[in-house]
Amino acid sequence: MTTLLPLRDYIIEAYTRTVCPLCFAVLRRSDEDVWRDAMLVSHGGSIWLRRFCAQHGETESLYEEDAEIWRARSGASRRSGPLSALFRSSS
Repeated sequence: MTTLLPLRDYIIEAYTRTVCPLCFAVLRRSDEDVWRDAMLVSHGGSIWLRRFCAQHGETESLYEEDAEIWRARSGASRRSGPLSALFRSSS
């Protein structure tokens, strides 16, 4: 029997790079050691910046209080359908 992973309680809106706030407090912003992979996620009607640092773990901070306003500003206010419906084969 296969064990399924639980569904995430958030939607990934975008991937980005940012600084770990704890590393940044000690090091300078120009130092390569402070930059971390991150993603903007939505849950609870807001957009959150979720960072991943090997030393300090995962941190999350509020990025935009209203997810719909953020989507409208970023050009993603309307969700598109499946890609297969948008792009059809010419054969």
